[in-house]
Amino acid sequence: MIETVNSTGSGCVDVSQLAYRLGMDVRTVRAHLEIMEVDSAGVFVDSVKKQFCTKEGIALLANALKLSGSNTE
Repeated sequence: MIETVNSTGSGCVDVSQLAYRLGMDVRTVRAHLEIMEVDSAGVFVDSVKKQFCTKEGIALLANALKLSGSNTE
Protein backbone atom coordinates (compact mmCIF):
# COMPACT_ATOMS: atom_id res chain seq x y z
CA MET A 1 0.00 0.00 0.00
CA ILE A 2 2.69 2.50 0.98
CA GLU A 3 4.62 1.65 -2.18
CA THR A 4 1.52 2.41 -4.24
CA VAL A 5 1.03 5.76 -2.51
CA ASN A 6 4.69 6.64 -3.04
CA SER A 7 4.69 5.51 -6.68
CA THR A 8 1.68 7.65 -7.57
CA GLY A 9 3.13 10.80 -6.06
CA SER A 10 -0.27 11.35 -4.49
CA GLY A 11 -1.42 11.10 -0.92
CA CYS A 12 -4.25 8.77 -1.81
CA VAL A 13 -4.84 5.72 -3.94
CA ASP A 14 -7.71 4.87 -6.22
CA VAL A 15 -9.24 1.62 -4.94
CA SER A 16 -9.80 0.20 -8.43
CA GLN A 17 -6.19 0.93 -9.46
CA LEU A 18 -4.92 -0.69 -6.28
CA ALA A 19 -7.07 -3.76 -6.94
CA TYR A 20 -5.70 -3.96 -10.47
CA ARG A 21 -2.09 -3.68 -9.28
CA LEU A 22 -2.70 -6.37 -6.67
CA GLY A 23 -4.66 -8.62 -9.02
CA MET A 24 -7.60 -8.68 -6.63
CA ASP A 25 -11.31 -7.95 -6.79
CA VAL A 26 -12.23 -4.33 -5.98
CA ARG A 27 -14.73 -5.45 -3.33
CA THR A 28 -12.05 -7.50 -1.58
CA VAL A 29 -9.58 -4.61 -1.59
CA ARG A 30 -12.27 -2.24 -0.31
CA ALA A 31 -13.08 -4.68 2.52
CA HIS A 32 -9.40 -4.79 3.52
CA LEU A 33 -9.20 -1.00 3.41
CA GLU A 34 -12.30 -0.76 5.59
CA ILE A 35 -10.46 -2.84 8.19
CA MET A 36 -7.47 -0.54 7.87
CA GLU A 37 -9.80 2.42 8.41
CA VAL A 38 -11.19 0.87 11.59
CA ASP A 39 -7.60 0.33 12.78
CA SER A 40 -6.85 4.04 12.06
CA ALA A 41 -4.30 3.20 9.37
CA GLY A 42 -6.03 5.45 6.85
CA VAL A 43 -9.33 6.84 5.74
CA PHE A 44 -11.67 6.83 2.76
CA VAL A 45 -12.06 10.36 1.47
CA ASP A 46 -15.31 9.95 -0.41
CA SER A 47 -18.70 8.51 0.43
CA VAL A 48 -18.55 5.82 -2.26
CA LYS A 49 -15.15 4.61 -1.00
CA LYS A 50 -13.24 4.99 -4.25
CA GLN A 51 -10.26 6.89 -2.79
CA PHE A 52 -8.25 5.86 0.27
CA CYS A 53 -5.52 7.83 2.05
CA THR A 54 -3.04 6.19 4.38
CA LYS A 55 -1.52 8.06 7.32
CA GLU A 56 1.62 8.40 5.24
CA GLY A 57 -0.39 9.73 2.34
CA ILE A 58 -2.10 12.29 4.55
CA ALA A 59 1.33 13.36 5.84
CA LEU A 60 2.51 13.79 2.22
CA LEU A 61 -0.55 15.93 1.48
CA ALA A 62 -0.03 18.02 4.62
CA ASN A 63 3.61 18.63 3.72
CA ALA A 64 2.65 19.58 0.17
CA LEU A 65 0.04 22.01 1.45
CA LYS A 66 2.48 23.47 3.94
CA LEU A 67 5.04 24.01 1.16
CA SER A 68 2.52 25.53 -1.20
CA GLY A 69 1.14 27.70 1.61
CA SER A 70 4.58 29.07 2.42
CA ASN A 71 4.81 30.42 -1.14
CA THR A 72 1.73 32.57 -0.64
CA GLU A 73 2.83 34.22 2.58
